[in-house]
Amino acid sequence: MQEQLWFLNQLEPNSDAYNVPTAIRFKGRLDLKALQQAFDKIVQRHEALRVTFHFSDGNLRQAVGNSMEVKIAVTNLSDGSEARLLEVLQEEARRPFDLERGPLIRARLVRMNELDHALVAVMHHAVTDGWSLDILFRELEENYRALASGGAAPLLPALPIQFADYAQWQRSWMQGEVREKELTYWKEKLAGAPPQVDLPTDSADPKQSLTKAARSVIELPGQIRNEIVNLAKAEGAPLLWF
Repeated sequence: MQEQLWFLNQLEPNSDAYNVPTAIRFKGRLDLKALQQAFDKIVQRHEALRVTFHFSDGNLRQAVGNSMEVKIAVTNLSDGSEARLLEVLQEEARRPFDLERGPLIRARLVRMNELDHALVAVMHHAVTDGWSLDILFRELEENYRALASGGAAPLLPALPIQFADYAQWQRSWMQGEVREKELTYWKEKLAGAPPQVDLPTDSADPKQSLTKAARSVIELPGQIRNEIVNLAKAEGAPLLWF
């Protein structure tokens, strides 16, 4: 998966298509020092957040830094509006990452006033996914609450498995008989498929970016929705969009 995302980044190095941003709002007094310390604890705990990618001799390798400083940038919008806040958050979310230099995580705190702040954390998809965001902010909250009250961050146990361990297992597993079985399955499923499918939404200009998208909300009749849910349960597939 990381190799695929690196390859896509080479095709469009300044793209923000694989940025994963999340923002949270703080109401009440905020201790920036405690927040930075809480954030540092997370970066140190999870190796994936200290990864950079390097291509040499025809191979892509990831390097995990022993430490990596990710300072929370601060923007003061004391006389700004909610519209301006949204602009700042969107600008931060859209800034591209350098996969070779890193870091592949950044954060910006926007101060509206002494009792109102917004924090946006942005990561590249090569080091995170949607499921990981809950872990990130749960640990951030636990660390911040303890540090802001004058204590120490919770001493979480060292992770027995980091993402690099999983990636190595996945690569070793997808070999030999397993790999041939998977290839055979998809060759059979795709047998006779047309070499090209011209969808109405395809761009006539191949130079035009295809990463821009929009969101459309569709209401499904209850019976159709139930059938989709039952199918997903039977196949063990998640329904993240319901």
